[in-house]
Amino acid sequence: MTLFEGCKTSKIPASYKLSPNEVRSGITGSWIKLILQSKSDLEPSPEFSGELIAIQTDTIYVLTETRLEAVSSKMIDEAVLQIYTNQAKKIATITGLLYSPNILGAIFKNAGAYLILGMPWILTGTITAISESYDDSNLLIYPAKNPINDFKMFARFPMGLPKDIDRKRMHLL
Repeated sequence: MTLFEGCKTSKIPASYKLSPNEVRSGITGSWIKLILQSKSDLEPSPEFSGELIAIQTDTIYVLTETRLEAVSSKMIDEAVLQIYTNQAKKIATITGLLYSPNILGAIFKNAGAYLILGMPWILTGTITAISESYDDSNLLIYPAKNPINDFKMFARFPMGLPKDIDRKRMHLL
């Protein structure tokens, strides 16, 4: 198990990797990464990530693997919220699957014309996948592109943290 941890490509749990269609129907908040202000120029900026629970006037609540963190919005240097997972890999996979009959036809029929017939699929799919991979419309980035109030609608509790909630019983899904 220890070896597989090194192979992990993303630290976002699978239950928080939503497709664009699942964003509105999800019961969790979106995944957020916070980079806080450094105490000195010699130390690296502290950072952590977790589920965005709520945003109130001057506090952001983030549920990490261990506990619910309350962070003053004045302490945040940068925040990146992933609304949904980029679809570039799915597009590339579908493109490859659509082109595979052309490859098989070229191999078994010994005719390179099959490869040329599939070129519209390859070109369209490749261009779409590349443009999707460079598109960051699935992210909200504070302060570079978005104010912190834009993040509210993607929190588990968009209207603020309920007063009667037991903070110690909260956990990631």
